[in-house]
Amino acid sequence: MKEEIKNATILEKTVRPDKAQMLKRVQHDMGWFRCGFGALAPDKNLSLFTSHLSPKDTLTSHFSRIAAFTLAEVLITLGIIGVVAALTIPSLIQKFNNKAFETALKKQLTIVQSTLEYINIEKCLSQCYITLISDPNRQGNMIYSANISDCKAIVDELVSAIKLKPLKNNYSNIYSSSTVVFANGGLSTNRSVDYGTALSKLNAYYSPDGTVYFLSENSVYCVIDVNGKKGPNKWGYDVFWLTFSRVGNSDKIRLTDEWATLVEKGGKFPRTILTNGKESTEDDVNGFTWK
Repeated sequence: MKEEIKNATILEKTVRPDKAQMLKRVQHDMGWFRCGFGALAPDKNLSLFTSHLSPKDTLTSHFSRIAAFTLAEVLITLGIIGVVAALTIPSLIQKFNNKAFETALKKQLTIVQSTLEYINIEKCLSQCYITLISDPNRQGNMIYSANISDCKAIVDELVSAIKLKPLKNNYSNIYSSSTVVFANGGLSTNRSVDYGTALSKLNAYYSPDGTVYFLSENSVYCVIDVNGKKGPNKWGYDVFWLTFSRVGNSDKIRLTDEWATLVEKGGKFPRTILTNGKESTEDDVNGFTWK
C-alpha cells in the first residue's frame, strides 16, 4: 500500500509541476516576449511585475522598428502628384466645358426647330431661307437661292415664342473676325461671306436661360452664343454661326451651317455636334446639303 502511494505521488509531481516550476517557466516565456521591446534572448531574471527597461529605452526600441516614409520621400511624392494634376486637370475641365457647350447648342436648336415648325404650320410663314438649288461642282461655285420676304415675321414670332429680350449692348465685337480665325487655322463652310459686316447688322437678344441670339428681320443669318458673354466666346466652341435654310423642295426651314459658318481651330462644325460625328474639315462640309 505504501508503495502504491509513493508511485502516485511521483506521478502527480510529473503531471502537475509545483508552483516554483510553473513560475520559472512563465519567467522563461516572458523573457522571450521581451524580444518585441528590444531583447533578443530570454531573461532568466525577469520579474513579472518589474520593468527592466526605462520608458525612454522602451519607446525608442519599439518605434525604431516601425517602417515609415521620410519627409523627403513624402515631399517628392506630393510634387509628382501636383505635376500630374497640373497636366491633366485643365484638359479634363476643357473637355467637360466643351461637352456642356455642345449639349446647350442641341437644346437651343431643338427649341428653335420646334418653334419654326409651329410658325410654318400655324402662321404659314416659310419664306426666310437660303438654299442650294443645284449640286455644287467641286471645281466651281455653289449655286444658292435666297428669300427674305417672311424674315421679319418669322423673327418676331421667334422672339415672342422663345421669350427673347433685346440686349441693349450689342457686344458682337468680342468675337474673333473671320480674318483672325483663318489666320490661326480656323475653318469655314464659305470663306467668301463677309462675316464681320453681316454680324454687325444683326440685333442681339437674350433668352431666360442666358443664351444670346443675334437675328435680323432682313437677314437669313442666326448666331447663337450658348452661354452669353461668358468665355471662351469662340466660334465652334460656345458661339455658332447658322443660317435659315429650306429643307429640300418643301416649305420647311431649319437652322443649318450649310451656307456659312465659322469654326476656330479646335472647334466643331454645328453639323458635327448634332450628328455626334467625327471632327469635320472643310473638305467634309463643302458641298454638303442638310437633309
